[in-house]
Amino acid sequence: VTHGVFLSPRAEIQSSLIREAERDYGIKLKPSMLYDGQADFYDYDGIVITYQSMNNFSDDLRIFCGRHHVLVVGDELHHVTDGQTWGDAFRNAFEPACNLLALTGTPWGANGGKIAFIKYNKKGFAIPDFSYGKEDAIRDQVCRATQMIECPASGLRFLNGDTGEITNHATLE
Repeated sequence: VTHGVFLSPRAEIQSSLIREAERDYGIKLKPSMLYDGQADFYDYDGIVITYQSMNNFSDDLRIFCGRHHVLVVGDELHHVTDGQTWGDAFRNAFEPACNLLALTGTPWGANGGKIAFIKYNKKGFAIPDFSYGKEDAIRDQVCRATQMIECPASGLRFLNGDTGEITNHATLE
């Protein structure tokens, strides 16, 4: 792999990804497109962009991936559903990429659609090449265990947002 392309659904994630990639791994990422002819091309190991901006650079990314050995990392990849704008742009842009790391806890796209490049079995379940679940993360101490504590609910009072009335019970509608 010569370059990385990191995608996220929100711009807020980009700055922390850029900072952490350099601090923790020595990887320098540019927060915009990287072109072969630019003076700063060799200053960066890759780019970090949002799925929204990927739409604007889909053809450029396809050329980039065709010329270099690119690792594509898609955070919350369930945002790129086949047949939808981001999914179609993602498929066009990264078809020539040599590797794809799909990060998601939701193995289906919008409205139950299929995520670009993900394989599914006959029942419609995603077939991962590798899976790293919560049990693994807890064991590796990179995630805390979830603890559910049962608490008595007696004496609770509820405010009705429509009427302003306070009651001693919740009404589920």
